[in-house]
Amino acid sequence: SSSRERADERDPLVPSSMAPHHPPPMDYKKPLNDEPDVEVLHLTDESITFMIKDVDISVANSLRRVMIAEVPTLAIDLVEVQANTSVLHDEYIAHRLGLIPLRS
Repeated sequence: SSSRERADERDPLVPSSMAPHHPPPMDYKKPLNDEPDVEVLHLTDESITFMIKDVDISVANSLRRVMIAEVPTLAIDLVEVQANTSVLHDEYIAHRLGLIPLRS
């Protein structure tokens, strides 16, 4: 007997190229709870660490994206070079200035 599964015995929802460390596909037949379970692990004036359970991954991702979007950011947007005597191009210097992390 071969250790490899036959093609007709594989689960049709799991792609054959899926690496073993990926979670199995979501069971859409299982109903989700009405309310997610949120556990606050660490809370300070500047940050919060929490764990959210019993929620669809799309809802968790939406929550993550909203939180990232609401963080105020500060960046160098426009650079005007008066005189550049270095070997670096003006655009390269402007790009590097934009990569500097700034605190607001």
